[in-house]
Amino acid sequence: MRRTKDDAEMTRRAILKAALNLFSKNGYTNTNLQEIAVCAGVTRGAIYWHFESKANLYCTLIDEANNRGDYVIEQAMKAGGSFREICKRIMVAQWLLLEEDEIYRDTFILAMFNTGVAPELEKSRQKLLDNAKQLIETVSAYMKVGIEAGELRNDKTPIELANAYLAYQQGVAVNWLQDPTRFSIKESASALADIFINGM
Repeated sequence: MRRTKDDAEMTRRAILKAALNLFSKNGYTNTNLQEIAVCAGVTRGAIYWHFESKANLYCTLIDEANNRGDYVIEQAMKAGGSFREICKRIMVAQWLLLEEDEIYRDTFILAMFNTGVAPELEKSRQKLLDNAKQLIETVSAYMKVGIEAGELRNDKTPIELANAYLAYQQGVAVNWLQDPTRFSIKESASALADIFINGM
C-alpha cells in the first residue's frame, strides 16, 4: 500500500512539473492536457485522477508556491529578534527562496508574467487579489505594532509603510528576474534589505 501511495505522489509531482514547464514555455492558454500528459509520461486519465481540470492544475501550482512562501515567513518570525530584525529576515528569506527554489521561481514568473487571460482562471485571479488585499492588511497591522512600540517612524501610516515594504520587496524580485546575472540575491540580499529597513 505504501508503495502505491508513493507512486501516486511521484505521478502527481511529475504532472505538476510538466504543467509548470509547459505553462512557462507556451503560456497557460496554449497548453493542453494531452501535451502535459506526454511531457509527464502519463495518461490524461492519470491527470484527471489527481486534478479536476487544467485550471485546477494551475491553481495547485500557485497554491503550493504560496505555501512555500508562507512557510518561509513563519520560520523567519519564529527566530525572534527586534521588529526591524524580523522584517529584514522575512524580506531576505523571500528573496533567497526566489533565487534558490527553481519551482517557486518559475511559478512566480508564471503567475506574474506568463498566465494570459483565460475565463476559467477568473476564480484564481480573484483569489490572488483577495490574498494580496489580506497581505496588505496583515503587514499594515504588523507595521502598526512596530510604530506603537517605538521601533518604526511615526510620521507614516501603517498602510503607507506596508505598501512601501511590499513594493520594495517585489521590486527587487522583479528587477532580479529581468536579468539574474545583474546581481546575486544571496550576496546582496542583506545590504538591499538594510537600505529599506533603515529608512523605516
